[in-house]
Amino acid sequence: MPRWLESREDKRFFYALREHPLEMLIAVACVVGSISSLVASSAPNSIKALLTPPFQLLWNVNLLIGGLLILYGLSRSTATMQVRGTPVEKAGLTVVGTGTLVYGIAILSTVGYTSPFFVCMMFMLPVAFFLRVRQIDRLVKSNARMAARAKFDAGVIGVDDA
Repeated sequence: MPRWLESREDKRFFYALREHPLEMLIAVACVVGSISSLVASSAPNSIKALLTPPFQLLWNVNLLIGGLLILYGLSRSTATMQVRGTPVEKAGLTVVGTGTLVYGIAILSTVGYTSPFFVCMMFMLPVAFFLRVRQIDRLVKSNARMAARAKFDAGVIGVDDA
């Protein structure tokens, strides 16, 4: 095994990829797509047609920051088996979800309505991101309740402290 894969901290990206492949690959696509657009000015035609160059830059930075936040958040939470990275993941999902929604509106405005499949693909991805944010919120709250219950059962805290 290569030396860079020996420690658990070095493997956290691969753990996150195994546990959350869809989110990780979408985040990688966001990062790669935004970097290529920023470096080569190769924004999609729908974005070029609808957004002015400053807003194109903002859209690309949005995807880059959101993608990096998702990658970091998932890597932190998966590597430590805790919910430590979830606020970062939530922020990234919200940023990328918003950017994807802007992209869907841009395509719909320039190309027009072409098919129900197209509309579903453009607008269900942001919905999925926002639902994932809600799911993370519920996970964090559930973990906090379970931790409080465990402390109560162990006698660490009393009825008045809970």
